[in-house]
Amino acid sequence: MLNLKMNLMKKFSLLLIAFILCGLMTNAQKKENIVSTYEQKKALFTIKKDNVEPTVKTSKLKDYSVPKYEELLLDSVYFFGMLEDVFVLGTKHLYAYDQFGNESEFKWQYVDETTQEWFSDRLFTHAYDNRGNLTEYSYLYYEENTPNSGQKEIHEYDSNNNNTLEINSEWSTDNSDWLNTSKYIYEYNQDKDTTLQQSFYWYEEWVKSDSIVRVYNTEGQLTEADRYYWDYEASIWILFYNQINTYDENGALISSNFYELDYDTYELFESIRVTFTINENDLPSEMITQNWDYENLTLANYEKETYTYNELNLLSEKYFYQWDSEAIDWMPMYHFTFAYDADLRQNEKITYSHDGVDWMLETTETWLYDDKDRLLENIISSSWSDTRYLFAYDEFDNLVLDADQYLSGEDWENMNIFESGYDENNNILFYYNIDYNYYYGYKTEYTYVDNLLTETFDYGFLGENEWGNNGHSIYTYDENDILTELLYQSWNDAWVDFGKHYYYFSNHEVIAEIDNQLNSEISIYPNPANNSLNFNNISENAVISIYDLSGKQIVNQLNSNNQIDINSLSNGIYIIKIIDNSLTKTAKFVKQ
Repeated sequence: MLNLKMNLMKKFSLLLIAFILCGLMTNAQKKENIVSTYEQKKALFTIKKDNVEPTVKTSKLKDYSVPKYEELLLDSVYFFGMLEDVFVLGTKHLYAYDQFGNESEFKWQYVDETTQEWFSDRLFTHAYDNRGNLTEYSYLYYEENTPNSGQKEIHEYDSNNNNTLEINSEWSTDNSDWLNTSKYIYEYNQDKDTTLQQSFYWYEEWVKSDSIVRVYNTEGQLTEADRYYWDYEASIWILFYNQINTYDENGALISSNFYELDYDTYELFESIRVTFTINENDLPSEMITQNWDYENLTLANYEKETYTYNELNLLSEKYFYQWDSEAIDWMPMYHFTFAYDADLRQNEKITYSHDGVDWMLETTETWLYDDKDRLLENIISSSWSDTRYLFAYDEFDNLVLDADQYLSGEDWENMNIFESGYDENNNILFYYNIDYNYYYGYKTEYTYVDNLLTETFDYGFLGENEWGNNGHSIYTYDENDILTELLYQSWNDAWVDFGKHYYYFSNHEVIAEIDNQLNSEISIYPNPANNSLNFNNISENAVISIYDLSGKQIVNQLNSNNQIDINSLSNGIYIIKIIDNSLTKTAKFVKQ
């Protein structure tokens, strides 16, 4: 529990560096940052993620555009359009891959109708090192087969996969070459915390611009952050912003002091002070924010928050005050109460506002969950409106209902509704979405043969549960069930062909293990997996990344209880990479 607490404290202290990254701000802006930063991260001080308000799950559908195959990669796609009832070749996409199966090049070309000559439209390139880190990325847009705009990034990494160098450039049509624009240098400590960040801009050579230095204590908590700008005439760094964090003997943050440069005297003055009172359970019971009073040249009270917890150290009450300089007292503004269910999930939040005399009820918000911790209902009630969000799931944990409703009299009326359905093999059968505010909607239905998608039908909402034909797609496969053709049709009193895609896949020799420096003790299971992947023998500081077969990073997060949620991933093959200190393990897994 102590290690958990120290990790949470460390994360909270790191968040406060956001102030210094904002540069010089007005007092009002700084006040907003202080309040919002603490408000968002107050749950880090508690045992569970209890007083973080539940996240409403969004409607996400799987990508059915191009199938993923275990041994094959997409090499090219040719696009044909209809011209006088004849299919005419229009554009093509060409793909290239590195030895690890990462997409290294993507070309988009179009054909000249008169000369039948191919012209470039855009080009994307990616390069990776043998640990899967992106070392170069660029894109170019073309006009008449000549590059006319683009950007490029170059990255370097240390042995711990920390990004140590980033160089940005833009395409110059005058020089027909890449021109440098900005550069960033990073340094890290043994815990992978950033200790130095320097920025440069290009003016015939690299010119120093900005520098941030961070200092941490032995527990990994941020204790000081300094921001400098480069004085070109004096050729020295000028400190213009400073942050000091102080902790008690148990590692709880008790104060954050912010200093900025007075450009008249060129001396630092304290512009913001945030102090915390910590209770016997090492949780904050009070936070006071003071801002610099430019008229009286002193720090003055500005805002205060107080916190009360239940017997399980879950936040139960919060009061918010503002300082009244005339009354010389704290004036109550808002009061929040929180409640939890038997599984310690937040299920109620009540908000009151103060009118100067008494508390008035503003809103009541409730949450209801199922036995899998999935949100089923979220209701927000106030004196002026009542809103309800409904959710439902199938046996595969797919979100099959997402409805936004408002209370009209005694009945709930739909504002926006999303519904979908899946077969016994977890293939999507249909989905539709209707926005009743704009009376707009769309629907798609899917047809399968032996689990292969063969047709889709698209419809537009006509009102009163009526739908009109919009589009029709027909999928064709070879004898090995590999997609070869996709025909598009539109509705004009009948289905009419208007486009066709031809797909070409080939077998690529891909190295499954990206890095030779593997920890054979690290295990990843189950594989295939449905809802989550589990790991053995990795530390809490391990970084877990998931990539699709094109090399696009989909997930990047720290280890959380040796498990990662993959519910949101579409069915298919992915690459997972675990970086644990100096060890790296990379492997393929199947989401089904």
